[in-house]
Amino acid sequence: MKIVTILGDSLSMARSEYNIYFKQTYSYLLNEKFNGKYLFLNNSKRGNTTTDQISHQNIYDDILTTQSDFFIIQIGIVDCAPRIISLLEKKIIRMIFSTKNQNSYVKFKSRYRKFLTKYFPKTYVNLDDFKNKYQYLIDTILKQSSVKKILIVNIADTNSDNKKKSFGFENNIFSYNEIIKQFQSTFPDKIHIIDLFSLSKNYDNILLEDGIHISRHAHIKLANEIEKVIFKSSK
Repeated sequence: MKIVTILGDSLSMARSEYNIYFKQTYSYLLNEKFNGKYLFLNNSKRGNTTTDQISHQNIYDDILTTQSDFFIIQIGIVDCAPRIISLLEKKIIRMIFSTKNQNSYVKFKSRYRKFLTKYFPKTYVNLDDFKNKYQYLIDTILKQSSVKKILIVNIADTNSDNKKKSFGFENNIFSYNEIIKQFQSTFPDKIHIIDLFSLSKNYDNILLEDGIHISRHAHIKLANEIEKVIFKSSK
């Protein structure tokens, strides 16, 4: 049995509030498609960033111990989304404010989201760090002798509401996806990009109402695309 490990954020995971349960995720669908010949391990984590994924513990648990034949990486939207509160600011308000006051603080800043994201732009992982950390992740994976290919699911587009509320959202997605595209150019035989961005641009039913997470239909689409690449790479 060959092993495929998914390193992702919440996009590759179930969302019960939208009736997307474990059996509707692309990891489960792929396990069904390959019927025991491949095992798809979904090691995704909600809120996962490149910073989180390259931590010592996650490198050990998700990469070094799995001896995987393929890796699927779906990380980026948490890194690049415009923020009104930085990670440091979030830690500070948690230390000094009650939960009620934290919520009030966030609501206050949310009123000025467009202004704050335009004149005080923040992301959880800036573009340069994203490139360096993603590169480290890829290099670490490719050092494993068992690895045949890395499939990267790029960052989906977001909806018009999010683009209106957060200045530069569309540009951030484009810029971070350009970094991902460079990796395929650097490792053409080892990296294949699953173009979720184009899917979300060309099909109305790819994104959920929040403009971030993906629909049941998107999980089916991704499962089909990933199946093609792995089948071809295994010949």
